[in-house]
Order: sequence, then C-alpha cells, then structure tokens
Amino acid sequence: MGGDIVRGCIIRFKRWKLKTALCLFALLPLYISANDDASDLMSRLLSAKTKEEWARLLSEKKTLVTAELADKLNRRAEAKVKREGKFDEALRLNDIAFEVAKALDSQAVMARCHQHRGFIYYFQSKLSEAMENYQRALSLFRGARDKGGEAITLNLIGNVHILLDEYEKALENFDIALKLETDKAQQARILNNMGIAYQSLSEYDKALERYKASLKIKQEIGTDRLGQAMTLNNIGTIHYKTGSYKEAQEWLEQSLKTIQEIQDKREEAQTRHNLGLVYKATGNYDKALEHYAASLRMTRDLNDRRGEAATLNNMATVYAERGSYDEALKQYAASLQIKEEVKDESGKAMTLVGMGNVYDSLGQAEAAIAAYKAALEIFQKRKMRTEEAAVLHNLGGAYEAVDNDPLKYYKALDYYGKSLEIKRERNDTVGQAETLNNIGTIYKELKRYEAAQQQYEESLKIVRAIGDKAGEATTMINVGIIHEVTGNYAKALEIYEGCA
Repeated sequence: MGGDIVRGCIIRFKRWKLKTALCLFALLPLYISANDDASDLMSRLLSAKTKEEWARLLSEKKTLVTAELADKLNRRAEAKVKREGKFDEALRLNDIAFEVAKALDSQAVMARCHQHRGFIYYFQSKLSEAMENYQRALSLFRGARDKGGEAITLNLIGNVHILLDEYEKALENFDIALKLETDKAQQARILNNMGIAYQSLSEYDKALERYKASLKIKQEIGTDRLGQAMTLNNIGTIHYKTGSYKEAQEWLEQSLKTIQEIQDKREEAQTRHNLGLVYKATGNYDKALEHYAASLRMTRDLNDRRGEAATLNNMATVYAERGSYDEALKQYAASLQIKEEVKDESGKAMTLVGMGNVYDSLGQAEAAIAAYKAALEIFQKRKMRTEEAAVLHNLGGAYEAVDNDPLKYYKALDYYGKSLEIKRERNDTVGQAETLNNIGTIYKELKRYEAAQQQYEESLKIVRAIGDKAGEATTMINVGIIHEVTGNYAKALEIYEGCA
C-alpha cells in the first residue's frame, strides 16, 4: 500500500498539486508503520507453536487481523504444496489461517480456509478429507450467496470425483460451476477439467473441444502461462490417445518449453511423463526412459506419490517391452505398493494388468491369471468397461497357455466372448477384430474348423473396412491355415502367396 501512496505523491508533484501531494507524504509513515506491524504479526504467528499462542497474538493485534492476512497464509500453504511438496508445513500455515478466520468471525474467510485445506489433502491423495473440506466450503459460500466462491468449489469437487473415477459426477459439478462462473480465467480452468473428464471417458472429440476452448481463453487473457502449458499438455495427451504421435510430441514439447521457462517442477514432471509415453509408443525406449527418470526425480522431490507411482508403472512397461522382465516386475511392485497406500484403485488395476502381461510373457500362466482377475474385479466394480474388455481378452489368452487343464480352451472362449460383447457395445472395431481372431484360433485348436472360418471371416470384414493392412494379413494367414488343415492345399497356397 505504501508504494501506491508514493506513486500518488509523485504524480501529484508532476501535476503541481503540491498541497495534495504533501498531505499524502504526511500519511506515508503511517502506512509504512502499519505494514511493518502486519509483517511483525505474520512473523510472530509463524514463530508461535500452538493454537493458544496464535489466538493470543490475534487478540492482542485485533486491528491488524484482516482477511488478507488469512489469504496470505493460505497462499503460502499452497506454495508449500505445489513447489516443495511439504504438506505438514502447509497444514500448519492453513491452521493459522483458520485461527484468523475465527478471530474475524467471517464465513467467507472460513470458506476459503476450507478450500485450501481441501487442496492440501487433494495433493496428498487424501480424497475423503479433501471432499469433506470442499463440501464445508461449498455450504459456507452458498450461505453467503457467493456465486464465485461456489463455482470455484464445485470445480474443485469435480477434480476429486475424477480421481475417484466418478467422471459423470465430475461433469455434473463442472456443468454447474461453468454456469455460475463469470470470471474468464476460472471458466478456462473449468473447461480444461471438463476435458480431463471426457478424456477419461474415452470421449476424445468432446475432450479436445473443451481443451481448445480453454486454451483460447487462456491465450486471450495472456497472463496464465502455467494454465496454457497444462492445456497444451492435455491436448498432446489426446493426440497420444488417438495414435497421432507426431502431433502429440509437438504439443507436449510446446508445453515443456513454457513450463521450463516459468520453472514449475510439478507440471514439468507431468509433461515429461507424457513425453515418455509418446516415445515409448514410437519405440524410442531410451528417450522414453530418459523422460521417465526425470519425471520420477521431480515427483519424489515434490512428495507426489500418485505421480511417482504412475511413472514407475510406465517405466515398467518399457522394461517389459525390452524383455527385461525382472526389472519390469520390480518397478511394477514399487508402483503397486504406492497405489495401495494412496488408495488409487484404478491405478492399482492397471499395474496388476501390467504385471499379468509380464507373467504371461514369462510363461507363468497361473500368476498372470491371478493378476488379471484381481484387476478385473476392480474394473467391474468401477464400471470401467473399456478396461474390463481388455483384461477379459487377456484372461482368454492366459487360459490358452495353461498346462494340464482339459477345459482351458472352453474357459478361454468364455472370457473372449465376454470381451467381444463389451467391445461391440462400445463400438471398438479394432478390439473386435482382434478378439474374433483369437476366438477363431480356439475353434481351430478344438478342430471346429467351420466355426473358426466364420470368426476369421467376420474379423476380416472389420480389418478391411478400417484399412488395417497388418490385421488383414494376420487374419488371411489364419484363413489359409484352416484351408490347409482341411486339405484345401491349393486355396491355402494361394492365400499364403497373397500375403507374402
């Protein structure tokens, strides 16, 4: 405030309003003294150890107890979380802010304190505690008829629902928040979060639409560079999910450049993690591991347990694809332990699938089946239908490889059939073709060649319709094998020559 007074004095001297300027200069020491007193109170509050001491200090300095004091404490707490991952220190700062809110007897300040408490718990993955505090904040804001505070809190509640895999509930909160919100910057944040929810539902067109709307607003405002970088990151992720790896890398590199310029380690860790995904998908394993290793260091520095677990999981997938199965299992086990600690159920299921894949590659069918079944239970409980279809397919393959089980092919058919049903329900044509091929192979093993031929022909229609040349070649070879084992050697030879 003192700086504003000085600027006012200078402007008035320049305009020859000497009397006004001299009056302002006379007031300046009072403002400097007030600022010094406020700084002294902040220092003493930070040095005090107990709630009783905080309350006594606030009672002694009633004229200095303001909403701004509480907000400063909460902003410091937020910085402790985002920049340093120091949750205990953040909670202590928030505790002091709560004492200020009590001293002021202010619903609005108390609501903001609950918002920040929820924020701290959210980053600790203590989601029930985060939700409890956000709900208290929401009630207080609604009681005060504060639409802006209500909108921000609904957005935060939506974020918790995303981590709980409750994407429809998240969207319900985001929709209400967007209708209430009048601030452009907050609207951009809500749109970005809506994109995340739609992305999690595999509705990529809707996700991309929200991300681009968010980015447009952020670019128009021009001040939220971190927000722009986060949305660039999310757009890159959509391109990765849809197999457009070159575009994904371009968007993610843009994001990384901005994040490094503003030096935000938390978002840099996330962006490097996503770049690792892209490089892995394109077969550049060394580059993928380089980005994952950098991300892992940052998540550990920030005490970001969810981020650490996700990165360990994806490092494991690289080792698995390289054939380093022992190292892959080691990384998966470390990831699984963290996910169990932070109660990340969907993440736990994905890690179990990865472990199952490694066991399958090692020829340990029973271990693979156990891992897949544990994952399946979680996917079914959480109604994650796409993931459920994938693990059902994997179970079919694992049962095919079981030794000394006369019913193994029938069990495999059961799981493949359930997978195919979900893939048809979700219009997953690529997945349908793959599962139909595997069902055909089971019928071939059972010497039910006509049934096998029917499955292969159905698969062939799909791969030709979507232009999957590799899938078409694989299926044609399987058709050729059926002709060969049924004695139609000329037809088999014709097909093999066509695939050569």
